Amino acid sequence: MPSRSLMSTYGCAGIFAIVLISSGITLARNSDWRNGTSLWVAATAQSPGKARVFYNAGVYFHQQLQLDAALHYYSKAIELDPQKVEAFVNRGNLHDEQHRPGKASEDYDRALTIEPNNANARYNRGVLYERLGVLNAAAADYRESCIQGRPTGFRKGCESWERLSRTIMESGSPTGSRRQ
Repeated sequence: MPSRSLMSTYGCAGIFAIVLISSGITLARNSDWRNGTSLWVAATAQSPGKARVFYNAGVYFHQQLQLDAALHYYSKAIELDPQKVEAFVNRGNLHDEQHRPGKASEDYDRALTIEPNNANARYNRGVLYERLGVLNAAAADYRESCIQGRPTGFRKGCESWERLSRTIMESGSPTGSRRQ
């Protein structure tokens, strides 16, 4: 049987090895946390099949105005989960920001096909329609976003609906279109 001092030496060496390995793992993990970009690149590499991770990476890159990267991550999230409504809405917003109204409309329409009562998709499609001058369609989407956002309220949809309805009524145009 080994002596107590030998066991104590092995015990200390074991603890030292555990601390050393843990330190190495911590240092490696800290490199992932250097900044948001390295964190999300590492997260997507470690979870290549998880739509939520790719969606969250898309949100991060969208907020950082790295729009090509955001588009890539939203698209990958949709590829992994074709029912991911938030990814369609955010990718639609990104397309709208990049002046691609056709692609934006497709994404909003797809989101609403999956989840017809999604107030956020309705509101954002209304914003797009209003910008394109299709005011009655915009007002209809704002109205729906207002209704669908209740009981918690979707204030911006309700306010936009009220504002645009007044504009349409004041214009006297039966179609509500700004285009002639």
